[in-house]
Amino acid sequence: MYLILFLLLAVAAVFGGYYLLVHIIQLFTGCNKNEAALKIQRFFNGTTQTDITTDMQLKEKIWTAVENIIGEERFKQLEKYSKTLINSKPLLYFEKNSIIPFLSLSVEYKDDNEKKKIESAVCKAFENHLMLYNYPTIINYEWGVRKDDGIPFLKIDYATTKEQENSLKKLMKTNRIINQDLIDESEDKLYE
Repeated sequence: MYLILFLLLAVAAVFGGYYLLVHIIQLFTGCNKNEAALKIQRFFNGTTQTDITTDMQLKEKIWTAVENIIGEERFKQLEKYSKTLINSKPLLYFEKNSIIPFLSLSVEYKDDNEKKKIESAVCKAFENHLMLYNYPTIINYEWGVRKDDGIPFLKIDYATTKEQENSLKKLMKTNRIINQDLIDESEDKLYE
Protein backbone atom coordinates (compact mmCIF):
# COMPACT_ATOMS: atom_id res chain seq x y z
CA MET A 1 0.00 0.00 0.00
CA TYR A 2 2.77 2.40 0.95
CA LEU A 3 4.65 1.49 -2.23
CA ILE A 4 1.69 2.47 -4.44
CA LEU A 5 1.24 5.71 -2.53
CA PHE A 6 4.96 6.44 -2.82
CA LEU A 7 4.88 5.77 -6.60
CA LEU A 8 1.86 8.04 -7.07
CA LEU A 9 3.56 10.82 -5.12
CA ALA A 10 6.76 10.37 -7.13
CA VAL A 11 4.85 10.56 -10.44
CA ALA A 12 2.96 13.64 -9.21
CA ALA A 13 6.25 15.27 -8.15
CA VAL A 14 7.86 14.59 -11.54
CA PHE A 15 4.90 16.02 -13.48
CA GLY A 16 4.55 18.96 -11.11
CA GLY A 17 8.28 19.67 -11.36
CA TYR A 18 8.12 19.47 -15.15
CA TYR A 19 5.25 21.97 -15.39
CA LEU A 20 6.94 24.25 -12.87
CA LEU A 21 10.13 24.14 -14.98
CA VAL A 22 8.13 24.91 -18.13
CA HIS A 23 6.56 27.90 -16.38
CA ILE A 24 9.93 29.18 -15.14
CA ILE A 25 11.41 28.91 -18.65
CA GLN A 26 8.41 30.79 -20.03
CA LEU A 27 8.92 33.58 -17.50
CA PHE A 28 12.63 34.00 -18.16
CA THR A 29 12.70 33.55 -21.94
CA GLY A 30 9.31 34.91 -22.99
CA CYS A 31 8.59 31.82 -25.09
CA ASN A 32 5.31 29.92 -25.19
CA LYS A 33 4.57 26.58 -23.48
CA ASN A 34 5.51 24.47 -26.52
CA GLU A 35 8.82 26.29 -27.03
CA ALA A 36 9.67 25.85 -23.35
CA ALA A 37 8.90 22.13 -23.54
CA LEU A 38 11.11 21.89 -26.63
CA LYS A 39 13.97 23.59 -24.75
CA ILE A 40 13.64 21.03 -21.94
CA GLN A 41 13.55 18.12 -24.38
CA ARG A 42 16.65 19.39 -26.18
CA PHE A 43 18.45 19.86 -22.88
CA PHE A 44 17.79 16.29 -21.79
CA ASN A 45 18.44 14.85 -25.27
CA GLY A 46 21.78 16.63 -25.38
CA THR A 47 20.97 18.49 -28.60
CA THR A 48 21.87 22.12 -28.97
CA GLN A 49 19.26 24.82 -29.31
CA THR A 50 19.25 25.63 -33.01
CA ASP A 51 17.24 27.93 -35.13
CA ILE A 52 15.42 26.59 -38.17
CA THR A 53 17.59 28.83 -40.36
CA THR A 54 20.75 27.03 -39.22
CA ASP A 55 19.27 23.53 -39.00
CA MET A 56 21.65 21.36 -41.00
CA GLN A 57 19.28 18.40 -40.82
CA LEU A 58 16.61 20.40 -42.65
CA LYS A 59 19.05 21.51 -45.33
CA GLU A 60 20.25 17.93 -45.77
CA LYS A 61 16.66 16.67 -46.16
CA ILE A 62 15.90 19.34 -48.75
CA TRP A 63 19.03 18.63 -50.81
CA THR A 64 18.48 14.87 -50.58
CA ALA A 65 14.92 15.29 -51.84
CA VAL A 66 16.13 17.49 -54.72
CA GLU A 67 18.85 14.98 -55.64
CA ASN A 68 16.34 12.12 -55.63
CA ILE A 69 14.07 14.05 -57.98
CA ILE A 70 16.52 15.60 -60.47
CA GLY A 71 19.03 12.74 -60.45
CA GLU A 72 22.65 12.41 -59.39
CA GLU A 73 24.23 13.86 -62.55
CA ARG A 74 22.18 17.08 -62.59
CA PHE A 75 22.60 17.38 -58.83
CA LYS A 76 26.40 17.22 -59.20
CA GLN A 77 26.18 20.01 -61.81
CA LEU A 78 24.12 22.04 -59.34
CA GLU A 79 26.70 21.47 -56.60
CA LYS A 80 29.50 22.46 -58.96
CA TYR A 81 27.66 25.64 -59.92
CA SER A 82 26.98 26.52 -56.26
CA LYS A 83 30.74 26.59 -55.61
CA THR A 84 31.13 29.38 -58.18
CA LEU A 85 28.66 31.68 -56.39
CA ILE A 86 31.08 34.05 -54.66
CA ASN A 87 29.29 37.40 -54.60
CA SER A 88 25.80 36.01 -55.00
CA LYS A 89 23.14 34.45 -52.80
CA PRO A 90 23.61 30.70 -52.17
CA LEU A 91 21.24 28.22 -53.79
CA LEU A 92 19.53 27.57 -50.43
CA TYR A 93 19.19 30.39 -47.94
CA PHE A 94 16.87 31.94 -45.37
CA GLU A 95 15.95 35.61 -45.24
CA LYS A 96 13.24 37.98 -44.05
CA ASN A 97 11.00 39.98 -46.37
CA SER A 98 9.84 42.87 -44.16
CA ILE A 99 8.09 40.88 -41.41
CA ILE A 100 7.73 37.45 -43.01
CA PRO A 101 10.72 35.08 -43.09
CA PHE A 102 11.27 32.85 -46.10
CA LEU A 103 13.39 30.04 -47.46
CA SER A 104 14.67 30.24 -51.02
CA LEU A 105 15.82 27.18 -52.98
CA SER A 106 17.28 27.61 -56.45
CA VAL A 107 17.06 24.56 -58.67
CA GLU A 108 16.44 23.98 -62.37
CA TYR A 109 13.67 21.61 -63.32
CA LYS A 110 13.19 20.03 -66.74
CA ASP A 111 9.37 20.06 -66.87
CA ASP A 112 6.24 20.87 -64.87
CA ASN A 113 6.07 17.34 -63.47
CA GLU A 114 9.55 17.64 -61.96
CA LYS A 115 8.71 21.14 -60.73
CA LYS A 116 5.64 19.82 -58.88
CA LYS A 117 7.67 16.97 -57.34
CA ILE A 118 10.35 19.38 -56.08
CA GLU A 119 7.67 21.72 -54.74
CA SER A 120 5.84 18.91 -52.96
CA ALA A 121 8.92 17.24 -51.44
CA VAL A 122 10.56 20.46 -50.26
CA CYS A 123 7.35 21.95 -48.84
CA LYS A 124 6.55 18.70 -46.99
CA ALA A 125 10.06 18.47 -45.49
CA PHE A 126 9.87 22.13 -44.48
CA GLU A 127 6.42 21.77 -42.91
CA ASN A 128 7.67 18.79 -40.89
CA HIS A 129 10.54 20.87 -39.53
CA LEU A 130 8.21 23.75 -38.72
CA MET A 131 6.28 21.25 -36.55
CA LEU A 132 9.50 20.19 -34.81
CA TYR A 133 10.10 23.79 -33.80
CA ASN A 134 6.43 24.25 -32.83
CA TYR A 135 6.04 26.98 -35.45
CA PRO A 136 2.78 27.45 -37.35
CA THR A 137 2.72 25.05 -40.30
CA ILE A 138 1.06 27.36 -42.80
CA ILE A 139 3.30 28.24 -45.71
CA ASN A 140 2.98 30.25 -48.88
CA TYR A 141 5.16 29.25 -51.80
CA GLU A 142 5.82 30.58 -55.27
CA TRP A 143 8.34 30.11 -58.04
CA GLY A 144 10.49 32.90 -59.42
CA VAL A 145 13.68 33.40 -61.40
CA ARG A 146 16.98 34.63 -59.97
CA LYS A 147 18.04 37.92 -61.52
CA ASP A 148 21.76 37.17 -61.39
CA ASP A 149 21.81 33.85 -63.28
CA GLY A 150 18.26 33.10 -64.46
CA ILE A 151 17.88 29.92 -62.38
CA PRO A 152 14.34 29.22 -61.11
CA PHE A 153 13.85 29.35 -57.35
CA LEU A 154 11.18 28.17 -54.95
CA LYS A 155 10.39 30.74 -52.27
CA ILE A 156 8.59 29.46 -49.17
CA ASP A 157 7.17 32.06 -46.77
CA TYR A 158 6.62 30.86 -43.20
CA ALA A 159 6.00 32.22 -39.71
CA THR A 160 7.71 31.76 -36.36
CA THR A 161 5.56 34.17 -34.32
CA LYS A 162 1.88 35.04 -34.06
CA GLU A 163 2.53 38.44 -35.70
CA GLN A 164 4.28 36.77 -38.64
CA GLU A 165 1.49 34.19 -38.90
CA ASN A 166 -1.13 36.97 -39.15
CA SER A 167 0.93 38.78 -41.80
CA LEU A 168 1.38 35.53 -43.74
CA LYS A 169 -2.37 34.85 -43.67
CA LYS A 170 -3.02 38.38 -45.01
CA LEU A 171 -0.43 37.82 -47.77
CA MET A 172 -2.03 34.52 -48.73
CA LYS A 173 -5.48 36.11 -48.82
CA THR A 174 -4.18 38.95 -51.01
CA ASN A 175 -2.50 36.46 -53.37
CA ARG A 176 -5.75 34.47 -53.69
CA ILE A 177 -7.66 37.64 -54.58
CA ILE A 178 -5.05 38.68 -57.16
CA ASN A 179 -4.92 35.17 -58.68
CA GLN A 180 -8.73 35.02 -58.87
CA ASP A 181 -8.80 38.42 -60.62
CA LEU A 182 -6.21 37.18 -63.14
CA ILE A 183 -8.25 34.02 -63.78
CA ASP A 184 -11.44 36.06 -64.23
CA GLU A 185 -9.68 38.41 -66.71
CA SER A 186 -8.27 35.52 -68.73
CA GLU A 187 -11.69 33.83 -68.87
CA ASP A 188 -13.27 37.09 -70.04
CA LYS A 189 -10.71 37.31 -72.87
CA LEU A 190 -11.47 33.71 -73.89
CA TYR A 191 -15.14 34.49 -74.41
CA GLU A 192 -14.63 37.75 -76.30
